[in-house]
Amino acid sequence: MRFLKWSLVLVLCLAGAAFAAYRVKDPERRTINDEARKGAPGQFVALSQGVTHYEIAGPDSGPVVVLAAAFSVPAYLSDSLYQGLADSGFRVVRFDYYGRGWSDRPDLKYDLDTFVRQLDELLDSLRIDQPVHLGGLSFGAAIVTEFTA
Repeated sequence: MRFLKWSLVLVLCLAGAAFAAYRVKDPERRTINDEARKGAPGQFVALSQGVTHYEIAGPDSGPVVVLAAAFSVPAYLSDSLYQGLADSGFRVVRFDYYGRGWSDRPDLKYDLDTFVRQLDELLDSLRIDQPVHLGGLSFGAAIVTEFTA
């Protein structure tokens, strides 16, 4: 019984240490500023609620596809789809939501309206005013659906 008790304590300590290490190294908790962004892929644009990180691939003349990731994962989630569409002749845009990836972490409510506004402002800033194809995963599907409506 005593061995079982100490084993449980050891397992709990190891789990706590692993959780603490994750919290310290969690990329979503890092400070995002110009210095941190120097090595980041893609580009940045200042929108009304903060700086947004985005990437564009594919030919300038290709039909535009915008990819919206799931709520809790940055845009890199779509790496294979992003590159596959670009290689197929589409102009592909993907971006990190506020609070994710390389985008700012403004002190605001992270809700559907916020991310729809972010998408709308991003397309305006990129001077994309023609119809676009939209693809969204999980919460990204809600964003592109609301944006379309």
